[in-house]
Amino acid sequence: MKKIFCFCCCLLFLFGLSAGVLADAAVYDWEIQRDCSYDRYVATVDGGVNLRTEPTTQASIICTIPDFVRLRITMESTNGWGYTAYNGSEGWVALNQLSSSYPASDIHREVVVSASDGVNLREGPDVSYAKVRATIPTGTALTVTSLYSKKNWGFVTYDGTSGWIALSEVTDAAAAKTQEAPTVVQEEPAEPAETDEALNGDTDAAADIVIAEEPERDFPLIPFLIGLAILVVAFAAILLIVLLTRKK
Repeated sequence: MKKIFCFCCCLLFLFGLSAGVLADAAVYDWEIQRDCSYDRYVATVDGGVNLRTEPTTQASIICTIPDFVRLRITMESTNGWGYTAYNGSEGWVALNQLSSSYPASDIHREVVVSASDGVNLREGPDVSYAKVRATIPTGTALTVTSLYSKKNWGFVTYDGTSGWIALSEVTDAAAAKTQEAPTVVQEEPAEPAETDEALNGDTDAAADIVIAEEPERDFPLIPFLIGLAILVVAFAAILLIVLLTRKK
C-alpha cells in the first residue's frame, strides 16, 4: 500500500513539473517581438518599475527604474513588455507601468528660486532621484509646466535641461516682485484738534473747534439779582448818610 502511495505522489510531482515547463515554453512561444521607437515615462508613483532580463515577471531583475524617468522603447513583445535601456543596462519593462506623458497635472506657473543656496534639478520629484545638472542659482526665473502635488514638486526646464525641483525652494514671481518693491513710509496725520485747515483760517473748521471747546451757557440770573440788590442797599445807605449829615 505504501509503495502505491509513494508511486502516486511521484507521478503527481512529475506531472506538475512538466506542466510548468510546458506552460513556460508556451509563453515564450507566443512572445513575438517587433521593432519600434517611442518614449514613455515610468508612472507607478510607488517605487518605480523593474528592468528584467526577459519579458516576464519570472525573469531576473537587473535594476529598478524610478518613477518619472523617460525611457526609449525600441522593441515590444505581444504580452505587453517593452525593451529599453537605463543607466547603461538594457532589458524589459512592463508597458502597463509606463505613461505617454508625465503622471502629473499640467500647469503654467512663473517662479523664482528663493533658496539661499539655489535648488537642485533632479530626474524625479524626490531627493532620492539623481541630479541632472548643477544647482540652479538663487534669483533664477523658471516656468513650472507640470505639478506633482503629492510631494510639492514641479517640472521645469533650465538652460536646455529638464527635470524636477522642490517648490518649497522657490517663490511665485508675482510675490517676489512685491517683496522687492520699495516700502512707502506715510507721515502720521496731524492731531484732529489742531488741523492745518483750522490754523490757516478755515472758518468752518475753526467754528467747530470753538463750539466743541466752549459750549453755550445759561445767563446767571440769580447772581445778577443779588448783586443788584447789594448795589441798591449800598446806594440807599449812602443817601441816608448824606441826608443826616445835612440836618446837622
